[in-house]
Amino acid sequence: MNYKHYLLMLTFIVKIGESQAFNHPWSWLNPLPSDNGFSECYAIDSNTVFIIDYDYALIYKTTDGGLTWNTKWVPYPDSISSYYRFYGIDFPTPNVGYIAGVSSRAIILKTTDQGETWNYKYMGPQQGLFDIDFPQGNSVVGYAVGTQSFILKTTDGGETWNQQSNPGANYQVLRAVHFPVNADTGYAVGGLNTYDTLHPLILKTTNGGQNWIVQTSPVPGGYHGVYFCNNNVGYACGSVEGYYGMNPKGVIIKTTNGGNNWQLIYYTPGEYVKGIYFLTPTLGYVFIVKGGGGTYSSLIRKTTNGGATWDSIIPPQRCAVHYKFSFSFANQQIGYGVGTEYDINFGRGRIFKTTNGGTTWFSLKKGPDVSFWAVDFPENDQVGYVVGDSGYILKTTNGGLNWIQQFTGTGQAFRDVDFINNQIGFAVGNNGTFFKTTNGGNTWVPKNSNTTATLYAVKFVNSQIGYIGGLGSAGGVIMKTTDGGDNWMSQTIPNNNTERAIQDLLFFNVDTGYAVAGATPSYGGAVGIVYKTTNGGQTWVENYAPSSANFYVIDFPVNSQVGYV
Repeated sequence: MNYKHYLLMLTFIVKIGESQAFNHPWSWLNPLPSDNGFSECYAIDSNTVFIIDYDYALIYKTTDGGLTWNTKWVPYPDSISSYYRFYGIDFPTPNVGYIAGVSSRAIILKTTDQGETWNYKYMGPQQGLFDIDFPQGNSVVGYAVGTQSFILKTTDGGETWNQQSNPGANYQVLRAVHFPVNADTGYAVGGLNTYDTLHPLILKTTNGGQNWIVQTSPVPGGYHGVYFCNNNVGYACGSVEGYYGMNPKGVIIKTTNGGNNWQLIYYTPGEYVKGIYFLTPTLGYVFIVKGGGGTYSSLIRKTTNGGATWDSIIPPQRCAVHYKFSFSFANQQIGYGVGTEYDINFGRGRIFKTTNGGTTWFSLKKGPDVSFWAVDFPENDQVGYVVGDSGYILKTTNGGLNWIQQFTGTGQAFRDVDFINNQIGFAVGNNGTFFKTTNGGNTWVPKNSNTTATLYAVKFVNSQIGYIGGLGSAGGVIMKTTDGGDNWMSQTIPNNNTERAIQDLLFFNVDTGYAVAGATPSYGGAVGIVYKTTNGGQTWVENYAPSSANFYVIDFPVNSQVGYV
């Protein structure tokens, strides 16, 4: 059966019946761990890593170094909020961890069992929290920072949080906080770019937040990250921007005396410094995003001499300026990094890993960053196929646990797939693309469909008789073959027009079938019609035509009497 799901612009595959991933009966299958944006990562050890989601209340955990991921969905308990995302994560001990984020108000979560369960501990009046930090080994006293230069502190393991007074202004945002040694001495950085006036903010406390002192920045700008190796040597990163964010300059500053003085050690036009991490006072990493995009618009820079010089490393994928980048190292050889690349509809998460101290990095994402348009499991729930953009066809033989890409040799998008059994199948797509396999997808052979229409639907009654449908220059298209796709004949559609695309097909036998029509995404009107034939497509008649609808899928799950569009 062809389950044709129009999950438009969603680039994941889901499986029904497994409840462990989201605590509800859907789990991610591809790409893994998901294709949302990512905010931050934390490596407890070389194999155990957590990632928090930028787009939703999702937490991802791996215990095998990124080979497999477990996903947890932690819905916001406040029913009035439909918007929430996570920004900062910290594990002061291997079992106890905290997450800070934003919903209709600031939120903080806590786990005491290494991420198996999470509970909301704070839902405050602030707009949002961007970072959270506990001194390593201390799971009781910690800090969180966010909008309007808010600083929150807990002294009872997150049960209660109290706002601390500080000299930051309401128009300033604190984006990062770090207490490197103990709960007394720490730093918070941020700022805000308001048109062409810049407001950097660097704060320090030496008495557990009773007093926060403004430290002098060597340049105007906004800081995104701060990392101290001890109470003396620390680094902060960010950017200086001109009017409306024009002419950015990537900035890294350094102190060797606990912030009494900051020195500008990196100042490069056309860049944003989005993430920072130091393993020692001299060994560190930053993530650079260049303005203007392009294939090599992202760089990882590494220093081994405290920022005097930086080596450039091209990451496996680029990330966008709109999002932060987070590093976390388990030791001097194994490290992880997460970020997000901007998509017109949502962020695409990136996960990088190094096993040689940052000399080279590889991607941990499993699965292509493309949109999938149709899925078919022809005989059972184990062997199935999905098709999507850029000529992608993936196959699973174990119920979606693993997916293998099949070679088609085309860059055209596939819009639908139909298999009559586990061996013989057909795929259609843009510009009249039509492919056939007779060996379970080991080889796909292009065939002439005799049309240049965008083909949205394919349905074969048997190995010889089949139909394709879509939208051509003159309107909806339905074509039929009686020789397995070698030759095609056009069929007449009543009440056709230039926006009435044939979106799906369904046949019970060689004579009786349905076609549904719906508008393309670029068209705002309603052109929905259900067509029916009882003579193998020689004639099609309007079966149902409401005045304000578009139809994209039709299914008769049990018999020819009960159906849905």
